[in-house]
Amino acid sequence: MGKKPVLLVFILFFSLTIFLQPYSALAISQEQREAIRSGIYYFDIEDTLRQQSNICDLGVNASFSGSENAEVAFNFFREQGLSANIAAGILGNLEKESNIMPNRAETNVTPYRVMTIDSVNEITPGRGFGIAQWTTAGRQQNWLSFADDLGLDPLSLELQLLFLMHELETEPFWGYQQLLDTNTLIEATWIFLSFFERPAKVNNAGFAATTQIPPEGNPAREELNERLAYAAAFLDIYGGNDVIEGGCGIGSTAEPNFAAIPSIGYDGSPPGAHRASNCSGGFTPGASSLRDFVIDTWTPPVTNVWGYSCRAMVCGTGSCRTSIHGLGRAIDIMVDGTTPEGLRTGNEIRNFLYNNAERLGIQAIIWNRGIWTAPQNGWRDYTGPHPHIDHLHVEVNIQASSNPDLAEGLFLSR
Repeated sequence: MGKKPVLLVFILFFSLTIFLQPYSALAISQEQREAIRSGIYYFDIEDTLRQQSNICDLGVNASFSGSENAEVAFNFFREQGLSANIAAGILGNLEKESNIMPNRAETNVTPYRVMTIDSVNEITPGRGFGIAQWTTAGRQQNWLSFADDLGLDPLSLELQLLFLMHELETEPFWGYQQLLDTNTLIEATWIFLSFFERPAKVNNAGFAATTQIPPEGNPAREELNERLAYAAAFLDIYGGNDVIEGGCGIGSTAEPNFAAIPSIGYDGSPPGAHRASNCSGGFTPGASSLRDFVIDTWTPPVTNVWGYSCRAMVCGTGSCRTSIHGLGRAIDIMVDGTTPEGLRTGNEIRNFLYNNAERLGIQAIIWNRGIWTAPQNGWRDYTGPHPHIDHLHVEVNIQASSNPDLAEGLFLSR
């Protein structure tokens, strides 16, 4: 809170530059970037990210990645197919409305107060709530009903981002198509302000729900300039972020369809007879990272994770290649599938690993008389000599095997 005046001074100064120079000439210095970062209030990002599996289990393909609310929101809007200018334009508005804090509530006594889950039922029509400061009784009730339908915390950042997109996509009144037709940051910032937020300055000036940018000196333009300063800073800070493609899987143990994933390279053993010289001498860095994650997450009932063995594949007669175990790219996750808890855990691990297979480079899973391999569709019957009732066999491909941080950032949501 103590750093907020710094940001306000920055915004007042930066807003003046919009009057004094062409928009195309705007630039953000390192000092200005730090100023806008210092003004961002943080909501529990860790908790937000840990609810990822809840989102995926509902069939919503969205990820929530970033180190602060603004970055999470920017990445989310980009993932939803919006341009960097549109994402930054929305953020510029949300920063002015709430500092992008899902638990912000407007009051008569002070500009804002912080909500708790217990105070959600005390929302008051005519006062703003959440990241977009939803104000009318209808929108507030729609927000709470949306959260209830999904079974998510109404004060979570991800729920409110999802609800904001839901409003845009389902109600033409809020200007979604107009946003998609924009080309510049100033247009995106204005359209979201004019159609979605519609504050008093815009309504009273007669510029609500119009794509026409108000002239300089108009109160609506003054409101736009302040929000545009935020938007330009966010674009400068986050505009170079890579677009996240569907974060579903992280944390999720939902039953998958076990479709083929051709993008995962399926790597076998080197050709020729089994030779000790092919063996890696131990787990590869990627397999070791995955092993540690499994032990930390599922022990007990997982009793251990073995798997390195410099041996040939079980191949009957003839020339046998080195086993993937000998190459250090296979782990055996020991869990007793003959018990209810062991079977449940084994299925949970199998589902989790498939849901993250592309991220982890997992090319094969064998468990409880079933098998999935990346090139083929479906969880199929496994007819090998070992039924794999007492362990899961999991293989990573060559690329994944060299990554010592392969399982970094994974978590399980139960």
